[in-house]
Amino acid sequence: MSIHLKSHTKKILKVLEGYGFEIVRWGNHGIIVRNSSGISFPVPNRTELKKGTIKAIIRESGIDYDEFWSKFRG
Repeated sequence: MSIHLKSHTKKILKVLEGYGFEIVRWGNHGIIVRNSSGISFPVPNRTELKKGTIKAIIRESGIDYDEFWSKFRG
């Protein structure tokens, strides 16, 4: 089964993978990611995510807010 990644989701996953997160489960509407410390959370598969949703992903991941945004935009 092939799942098409939407633009914001693709960029977020690229940043998260740079911090050691891996995709552990795919769904039609979202993806579950986890790192080696066992931190896991869902990432919605949407073309555009609201800023609050992205902030929640950053908070769940434990990544510094400014670092995340610089890599997301870069």
